[in-house]
Amino acid sequence: MNDSNATHTGVSPHLIFGPTLILISAIGTTGNGLVLYVYKKSTRIRDTTMMLLMNLAFTDLFTSITLGVNGIGVIFGIIHKSYIICLAVMLIPTYMFFVSQGVLSITTFDRFIAICHYDKYARIMTKTTLRILLLMAWLIPTLMIGVPFVGFNYRDVIKNAITVICSMSGYI
Repeated sequence: MNDSNATHTGVSPHLIFGPTLILISAIGTTGNGLVLYVYKKSTRIRDTTMMLLMNLAFTDLFTSITLGVNGIGVIFGIIHKSYIICLAVMLIPTYMFFVSQGVLSITTFDRFIAICHYDKYARIMTKTTLRILLLMAWLIPTLMIGVPFVGFNYRDVIKNAITVICSMSGYI
């Protein structure tokens, strides 16, 4: 049989990929929302570990919400009609990924100090130190993602790169 004459009669990938993204989004949004709710309601749990978990839950919550928007866009074909929506769907998870990696690095540092230098932990990991580290975890990705959009002659390069990526993925 000649394969070039065969037609595909299966389910459209959009009808599998879109609902899968929405399901992952619902699970992620619910789980991370519950973590943030417990943190907000619990006045006793305000230690370093909980502060780090709260930051991770916040970044994962926004990533999950963006996945849901992406899933709806895939099903209904919304995303590929707007450059701004494509840009947001690409940049928000990228930004949150970088913040999440920063918070995970801080968590690793925190656990390293707690295990290897337990006698100095309280002196090293103060609330001020934690706040400075978390500020850096949010500020560095903000500069990485945001600076090209406010000038420095990279705006056209970034816009062209995003246009190519959005058009390759069927968004434009």
